[in-house]
Amino acid sequence: MQVNRAASMIVESVQADASVRDTAALMKSTNVGLLLVAKGTELVGVVTDRDIVIRAVAIGECVCKSKVGDIMSSPVVVIRDNASLVEAADFMAKKQVRRLVVTNMQSIPIGVLSIDDIAFHTHGDETAGQVLEEIAHGPDNFALFRGA
Repeated sequence: MQVNRAASMIVESVQADASVRDTAALMKSTNVGLLLVAKGTELVGVVTDRDIVIRAVAIGECVCKSKVGDIMSSPVVVIRDNASLVEAADFMAKKQVRRLVVTNMQSIPIGVLSIDDIAFHTHGDETAGQVLEEIAHGPDNFALFRGA
């Protein structure tokens, strides 16, 4: 199965100069855990609910004054929409990420693929579990889908 059939194809975004508080409110209202971060029309990062908690709240930053661009994850890890789920899982493990931004042929973000999406669409095979194990053990232990 291809990534474009498994990914969440609704993508929300926020500008890098948006406040962390406004970004958290947007996440709540849209029920998402990841937003794309842009400067103008350029994709510069992603921000997750975890980024907000770990990089802003936990260190005592004022979420009303802090900007998303200061706590976002960058660079963005992307995969093309025509890649297979096996390729995506392999790439997640290699890059040590739980989500990938899905782009079309013009490199425009069109969705987000998560480990949950892989688990749901691989119907009980061990792909998602293997990805999580590889992420937990780090890139030095990388043997997923390579016949090892």
